[in-house]
This record gives sequence, structure tokens and C-alpha cells, in this order.
Amino acid sequence: MLYQLYQLTGKKICKEWGTKVADDFIKNQFDDGYWSNNKPLPHGQSEIEFGSELKNRDKIGTQLSRINREVEEMNNRRFEDKVAIVTGAGRSMGRATAHTLAAGGAGVVVNDVVQARADAVVDEITKAGGKALALVADISDLSQVQQMTQSAVEHFGTVDFLINNAGILRTTSPLEEIDDAEWDLMMAINVKGAFNCTKVVLPIMKAKRGGKIVNVSSSAGRSTSTFGGAHYTTAKAAILGLTRHTAREAAPYNINVNAVAPGSMDTEMVSELATPEHMESERQGIPLGRLGTAQDEANLVAFLCSEESAYIAGATIDINGADLLI
Repeated sequence: MLYQLYQLTGKKICKEWGTKVADDFIKNQFDDGYWSNNKPLPHGQSEIEFGSELKNRDKIGTQLSRINREVEEMNNRRFEDKVAIVTGAGRSMGRATAHTLAAGGAGVVVNDVVQARADAVVDEITKAGGKALALVADISDLSQVQQMTQSAVEHFGTVDFLINNAGILRTTSPLEEIDDAEWDLMMAINVKGAFNCTKVVLPIMKAKRGGKIVNVSSSAGRSTSTFGGAHYTTAKAAILGLTRHTAREAAPYNINVNAVAPGSMDTEMVSELATPEHMESERQGIPLGRLGTAQDEANLVAFLCSEESAYIAGATIDINGADLLI
């Protein structure tokens, strides 16, 4: 861990101590457990001209603690000057994602179809010192998505991240009981909505040659749904195809497009439709022994928005507690 810290902050250490001194000290001493075991210095190590830093362990520890705090602060603000649109951000996973990106320094567009929910999340973010804007839009309507995106650009200046999180769940089954209206509604929001947002935001990202798009699918799209009907499974599988194709088209513009596939999650949308008994049955079947949380997914989305995921494109990342292994 400490050598990783050195790799992150090598320039700072090298400036203060000199390149060879820093490299020898960090690589040889910390990887060998010098501090934890009070291990004697290797032969000749004391002859390196550290000055007072080498002779005074407390001072060195203080310096490294300061560097560690600076790295932590840097990671906490890793989305500084970035702008994210999070659809369906009024509750559950979308809300947690909006909070996580805002805590990292991003300006966040909190989209929802319910004004009060969007406003509440924006209020929470701003009280925590973040930047957020509530924008109501039905993502199945292209004109509303265009207006939402225009308002986002007018307010924040650009769009760097698009999180296609909004979706609905319906439990109607068997398949023959799903009527046309319910099927069409599922496809309009869960598939066309993501398509509309991607279609409108992509030109902005292409023009600046960079961006991150994260589509929220489901384990249902990888297998079948344990909560929803056939239409839900179909829609979430379609998101995976949309992700792969968009990733191939967008990659030459330095745009990363990926999907996350949550398994059984303890969210408001699920709890509104599933009985406590069903939820407990799902929990018992998960090897990790619990349902996923909104924050679990938000952490993964944040990773896919970060530079640490720069070479990940066109991937679907499962987050299911080892419930589905394919």
C-alpha cells in the first residue's frame, strides 16, 4: 500500500528527498515492513545522505502522513471540474450515485420525473458542499432529453459523465399476461430512454474527445429476472447490446462506455414490489450473505467514471455478491 502511495506521489517525494533516496527508501524499507517490524536498515543504507529525515523517524512519518492526506484529498476530489447527468437520481441507486459523484467534486444534474424527489437530492448535495441541479425530464421523450441536456450545458458548461440509471420494474408474469401497453412502457423507459440520452450527449463528448457513459443493466440482462417479468429481462439484455455497440463507436473519441449489472438489491423500487419473504429468500441465496445496497452500485459507477478505468470499454461488470457467476 505504501509503495503504491509512493507511485502516486513520487514526484513530491523525489522533489523533497532526491529520486534515488526516495526510491531506495520507499521500495526497500516499506515493502520489507521496516516501520511495522523495526527491521534494521540494510547494510549501507545509513550511508545514503538522508539528512535529518533518515535519522528522525517521527519526522519522516509525519511527512508521509501529510502526503497520505494529500493523496486522500486528491482522490476525494477526483471529479473536480467534471459534470455528470444521472437519470433517475431522485432515489435509491441514482440518488447514491449522484451523492458519490458530487462528493468527488463533480457538478451533478439530478434527473427525475418527480420534481420533489429531484429537489430533495439537490438540497442534500448542496448542504454537503456539492454542486447539483434538479432537472425534470421523461427520458422516453427525445425532446425532453434535449432540453434537459441543453439546460445542463447552460448551467455547468459541458457534460463529462452520463449515467443511464433510470428504469422501471414490473412483475407481470407469465409472459402471455403482459399486455402491449406494459411492454411498450418498459421498452420506452428502460431501453429508449438510455438510447435517447446517449444520442443527445454523445456529440458533446465527441466534440471534446472524452467522456464516460455508464448504463445500468441488471443480472436479469445476463440471465433472467428473479423479480421482474419477461419484458424487464428483455429490456435489461437490450441495454447490454446498446452498451457494446456504443462502446465500439465511441472509443475512437476517447469515450468509455460500460454497463453495470446489479443482482438482487435492497432498493425502494424492489421493496415496493417484492414481499419481505421474497427479499429474505433472495438474501439467503447470495453467497456473500446480503442484498446489494445503492451505495455498492454507486461505488462501482464512480470507479467507471474515474481515470482508474481508462482502459475499460464495452464491458459489463457484475455486482451481485457471487450470486451469478458467468
